[in-house]
Amino acid sequence: MVLFSHAWHDMIQGGAAYAVWGFYVLSGFLMTLVIKDKYGFTVEGILKYISNRIIRIFPLYYICLLAGIATIVFLRHHKIDPTQFNGQFYMPSRGTWLAPLTLLTVFPTTGLPVATSGALATEFTAYAMMPLMAFSPLFSLLFFFISLVVNISYGFGLESFAARYTFFSTCLIAFSFGSLLCHFKPWLSLIRNRPLSLGAWLLLSVSWLRYPYFPWEHGLYVSLPVSGWVVLSFIDVRKNKLDGLLGDLSYPVYLAHTLVLAWYFVVFHKAFDLRCAVEVYVFSVILSYILIVVVDRPLSRLKVRGRTTAPDNQNYDLTLRARSRPKISLI
Repeated sequence: MVLFSHAWHDMIQGGAAYAVWGFYVLSGFLMTLVIKDKYGFTVEGILKYISNRIIRIFPLYYICLLAGIATIVFLRHHKIDPTQFNGQFYMPSRGTWLAPLTLLTVFPTTGLPVATSGALATEFTAYAMMPLMAFSPLFSLLFFFISLVVNISYGFGLESFAARYTFFSTCLIAFSFGSLLCHFKPWLSLIRNRPLSLGAWLLLSVSWLRYPYFPWEHGLYVSLPVSGWVVLSFIDVRKNKLDGLLGDLSYPVYLAHTLVLAWYFVVFHKAFDLRCAVEVYVFSVILSYILIVVVDRPLSRLKVRGRTTAPDNQNYDLTLRARSRPKISLI
């Protein structure tokens, strides 16, 4: 039973690692697209882009940050170790509060009151670099090769996986790869295939069954073209209301699920099993929906419009479609 639990944990973590880097690829693609086609490269356009990113990220994040601080204080008072819910879920030491307060990876990080905000900080720091990558594929290519060299310098052993998976300098390879996909989208459209790309990603996610160390050694880098293939294949799919709701829920669920897990444990004192996971997920979704209705949607009205009317957080294809040459779809 212990071996089964460990194997299941490895499968989830392997798939989660690919999913996080896949999300970075998607972010690099979409941010390049919206900067080129919605905001432009004027000072006014870049300021609108930055302003809208801040409105999207920080209000919900700061709510969860305050809730995380309160939760850690409460857990400590009752002699409960918060790190049992997430290894990074503890109070920052003196001098390391700038990292959770600013979400900039240039500051040293110790504990995180929002336990999952390490990846969010990587994302936000990458947003600051996206105007350069969107401006020219040469910048995207430059950042890609710089990050590639950094990854190679760490080696591909098990001992370096945590650094390669979490450090901004190593994760930058995924953002720049997504940006390059956007720049060359008209020429890459011929390889689009939704069933095959999704099947390849799922196959990669279970490759640990045959090669147990593959996800931690070279799997991340194989996941880049596979995730990019999925992005290219699905990027033009029109979203419906359910897609929009799920997209809205994803961010607050990501921020709040560790907090929900901690309070679930305090209130119900249940073991961490499959039933616990399902119930925590349901509570996280309910809380996230409340945050969307009460906080996120009202604040979204403060966002400034770009030069098009298409929302910046949706999958769409604007002028790239007009610029692209006639294409033969494989789907």
